[in-house]
Amino acid sequence: LQIIGYYMQVNLTDGSDHRGCCTQWGVPRRCLDWCRGEAVSSIELCALTYTKPIISCFHEGKERIPGPPRNVRIQLEKDNSVKVLWDSPAKNPDTVELYRVFWRLQGVKQTDKNDTRLTWLNLVGLKENLPYELVVKAGNRDGTSTLTEPLVFTLSDKYIISTSTHSNNPQIGVAVGVVVALILIVCAVVCGVYCLRKRNIIGIKLTGGMRFDNAPFRGNSQAC
Repeated sequence: LQIIGYYMQVNLTDGSDHRGCCTQWGVPRRCLDWCRGEAVSSIELCALTYTKPIISCFHEGKERIPGPPRNVRIQLEKDNSVKVLWDSPAKNPDTVELYRVFWRLQGVKQTDKNDTRLTWLNLVGLKENLPYELVVKAGNRDGTSTLTEPLVFTLSDKYIISTSTHSNNPQIGVAVGVVVALILIVCAVVCGVYCLRKRNIIGIKLTGGMRFDNAPFRGNSQAC
């Protein structure tokens, strides 16, 4: 059952939200997160009883439900409103009937939302100097996509002073992390070799038995 659960969590993630179909099949709330590719706490129960309907819903909606919008971004308009823009989904872009945008102040439960058939939406009435976060999803009569990664921004003095979002490709972040780790390791090795050679040079006795051991060099050696 653990193996089945792992397979469900890893492979049944297509960017679409199949919870509507799963609900019609009688999948209980505690297992519904699997229907949008997220982990569940009751792995054994969900895998034992509801694997078949969940997989059926994924196959049923595979060609009909869109994936999430891509490249969500914002720009400032002349009237101090904010324009949210995004690109069409990579999965089933032709099936999109509308997009839904959610936004709220960070840390506040109350969320505003609006629908549009376009790939952009103007947001008005935002407060300055406070951080907002927003997400977007695509949908049609058969279901919706999963939400995009939250985009965070702050409007201040008629400028957007900060924007951030998670990478759409987590492998890029992992690759960058590996490269940085390798660079740090190389730097540590080079520094270690340098310090070792420097200590050896300092320890060499000069002619007459005197040691090259004045304070400035000793201080540098300890710093390494």
